[in-house]
Parts: sequence; C-alpha cells; structure tokens
Amino acid sequence: MWIFGILAGVVLVSGCGSGSSAKAETPEAAKSRAVEVTLTKGQPVQLMLAKRLDAGSCKQGDYVPLLVAEDLQDAAGNIVFPRGSVVDGEVTWSRSEGTLSGVMGQPARLEIKLKGLKLDSNHFVALCADADDSEKAYAFNRSNTGVAGTESTRLEQLLQEEVSRQTLEKVSMMFNGEDVDLDSEESKAALDRIAQELGLNQTKRTVESGRSGISGVNDSIRQLQKGNLLTLANGEGALALGAVMELANLAGQVGGKLSASLKGRTIRAYPGTRLTAYVTEDSKVTIFVPQS
Repeated sequence: MWIFGILAGVVLVSGCGSGSSAKAETPEAAKSRAVEVTLTKGQPVQLMLAKRLDAGSCKQGDYVPLLVAEDLQDAAGNIVFPRGSVVDGEVTWSRSEGTLSGVMGQPARLEIKLKGLKLDSNHFVALCADADDSEKAYAFNRSNTGVAGTESTRLEQLLQEEVSRQTLEKVSMMFNGEDVDLDSEESKAALDRIAQELGLNQTKRTVESGRSGISGVNDSIRQLQKGNLLTLANGEGALALGAVMELANLAGQVGGKLSASLKGRTIRAYPGTRLTAYVTEDSKVTIFVPQS
C-alpha cells in the first residue's frame, strides 16, 4: 500500500541523536548504489502545516504533523528527503485571548516545537525553528498564519453554493482531525467540479481515478493527523501527494473565510501555512541513487 512505509532506501548513518543505522532492503535499493551525503547544521527546510491549530483549543503536547513543501537536497543536488516527507511537531503553548486575559496583558499564544524528519519509527533528522537556538519554539501569530493560492473571488462564489460549500467544509474538517466521508458520488462530483474551477489539477486527476483514489487521499490525511505516516510514497502515491498538498492549501483558505470573525481574538494556524525549519546539527545520511 502506498499510504504507509518509510522513505524508500534511506538510511541514517550518524548525527541527530542516534548512532545506530537502519538497513534498506527494498527492491529500489537493489537497483541502486549507496551515496553518503551530508545535511549541514542550519540548512533550511521548507514546511507546510498539515493540521489546523487553534490557540486555546489545542493542548500542550498535542501532535502536530507537517509536510516537507520542497525537496530537501544536499549541496550536490541529491534529494535526501522528497517533498511530502512528514515532520513531527508538538504543541508547547496554547492560550486563547478572552476579555479578561486581554486586559491583563495575556494575548493569544500558539507555539510548537519541531522534532524531526522520520526515517523510520526509530530514526530521524532533528529540526528546529531557529538556526541559532535549537530549543526555541516556532510561534504562530496573526501575520504568519495566512495561506495564499486560490483565487479568492471564485472560492467565495463556491462557498455560496450549498453542495460546494458542504464539500469544502468537509475538506476543512479533514485537516482538523475530524472523520469525514468524501466517497459519496455527490461529494466526488462536487469535489471534481471544485478542483476544475480552482485549477487543482492533482486533486481532479485523483477524483477521476475512481473510488480508490479519493479514498486513498482521505485515508492518508487521517493517518497523517495521527502521526502514522512517514511519507507519501513515490509512484501511485505521487498523485495522492499532490492532491493532499493542494487540499491542505484549500482547507486553510476555506477555514480562513469561514472564520474571519475570529481574527483579532485568537490565533488560528490553518493547514497549508508555510514555515521554515532548520537542520539542528550536521547529519550524514546514506541515500540510494539509480545505478549509472
């Protein structure tokens, strides 16, 4: 199944808190040669939030899934972690702003601690939110939680149509950890139309691939919310990965439009929100590249 599994053929050699190694015995590895590469301390990693976070509603210690938004490469251009690899995070501060707290100088606060990129269930490359302070948490605020992308006017029109609105709300709910069903013919037809209208090409292709396509995407999002996915695999999963990332952006924009009245009272970080992380320490990693 493409929705589970580790990064094919990636092995941690040293650094980032573990001296042990993991052996890759995949078919891909048998056709490849091992190359040792280095991720340097302070190297930036572009991430995308994959779950909605609400100051005051989420709790300290809650799991926060993020996705690598752009391939992470070494200095030679080798892809060490592909787009879609999962990064673990954890809520460290969550406080909403009420009338009394505002008067007392205690504004809304929402912070997460980044952990790292998973290689398997026991090995990962540690990441941090500040290149100069590995212990510093990432603080969300009202200026860094917006999501850009979809044409605003057309999305607003779709939200005025009952079936489209219900489908868009389901998409938003998926990234809030809620169990929703997009497998009905009505929902798939609505999602197909939404994808067509908004230019979500990967989502449209996934919907049109049949029931297993959208079911796979839905299941991937569910597992991601629980921290059960290490990565969305290559091959068949590449299409689902594109759909998941498109839908994460869409969910953020839908949530922003439906919750506009909350601005100024609390902090809400929407799925699709981009942030930059940094490699915590020099890490030597073995990857497998195709035989020349």
